[in-house]
Amino acid sequence: MIKTIHNLVYILLLGIFFFNFPEYAFSLNIIPVRIENTPIYLKIGKDVILSIIILLSLIRIIRSGKIFKIQVFFLILLFYITICCFLTQDKNLCISGLRWIMPLIFVGAIYPYINEFFIQKITRLLFILLIVQVSTQCIELFVMPPVQGVNALGLANRVPGLFYISNTASVFVIFTYFLIKYFERKQSIRRVGTILSIISLLLMMSSTGTFIFIITFFFDKYYHSKFFKLFLLISPIIIYILFTNLDTLTGRSAGNTATSGSIRLSILNQCLNETSLISLSFGEATNTAVNLNLKNAFIADSNIISLYHNLGLLGFIPCLFFYIHMTATAWLRKKKDLLIFLMIYLLSSMPVILFEIFPANIISSILLAYYIKRETSKIKGTTNKQLVSQKQKLSLT
Repeated sequence: MIKTIHNLVYILLLGIFFFNFPEYAFSLNIIPVRIENTPIYLKIGKDVILSIIILLSLIRIIRSGKIFKIQVFFLILLFYITICCFLTQDKNLCISGLRWIMPLIFVGAIYPYINEFFIQKITRLLFILLIVQVSTQCIELFVMPPVQGVNALGLANRVPGLFYISNTASVFVIFTYFLIKYFERKQSIRRVGTILSIISLLLMMSSTGTFIFIITFFFDKYYHSKFFKLFLLISPIIIYILFTNLDTLTGRSAGNTATSGSIRLSILNQCLNETSLISLSFGEATNTAVNLNLKNAFIADSNIISLYHNLGLLGFIPCLFFYIHMTATAWLRKKKDLLIFLMIYLLSSMPVILFEIFPANIISSILLAYYIKRETSKIKGTTNKQLVSQKQKLSLT
């Protein structure tokens, strides 16, 4: 079963060429009209694969009678979602909500099958996808209709590569860069991966990607430095200066970043006033519901807002404490890679609904499952030698 699930994940990630075809076909001038919403028969493909993986994991639990403690959390979450669906009048919203929450449930499903060798294989696969991403962007410079204007050279501006918009493309590049930096063993590939990531971000000029990359770059650079405490002290000033100059850095119209931020704050304020203890509108704050034109559906434009509104206060608080606990654990144990991952996860969840942008949702869920397993194993007193032995057994299964 381990090989089957691993292979399904590889197929899912490679499916970007099929699932995202309408998104990059226009940019490559293959089709004359830009398709805003990917056809349902393409979208459902990745949902089916994800559902199969979750189902196989549930079958394993039922057959073996064994369950990891962390999986209990996700089963409780499933039970809570069932209650939310029962309380939500529009059941079409529930379908949208289930599609939205699947990547989070996927964390619990993939957990038993995670090992470092699996992560390294995914890293190498994503490195190949990054090469294709940058190559696609380079072609789009010359053939993409200038829907985002033109740059100083008269070429297409903000080219998204294999994606519909540069914002979602940047999140994919950031997570890929993280994997290559911390899990790729060959130094040559790490160097090339870093260069390609920077080129990709420069070509797409995404505020989200630029902001996250700069923040995590300096955090990584100064983490072991004697100036690290000073860096933390002045970091609010750095963030403020960076945020107020993002439009200049990314070539966007003046005020775009501030307007975008104020819109999200307005949505958050509305949700704080309307969201109940237990969600009565599960799935309302999802892109899927908006694309289906469901009643009361709205664009949350943030994974945090989406979590809060769709799960209600009772569902949101455990997720918040879970994140705080992981961050505190990483800080106390001085796990730089985990801290940076959690920073990327949080920062990328602010401007987009991370659960709904493929394949970043799958990559982030796999990494989350890996880090939960790694830290849990060490809490239980598992030695590094035992971990390596377990990984070797898993890889041979």
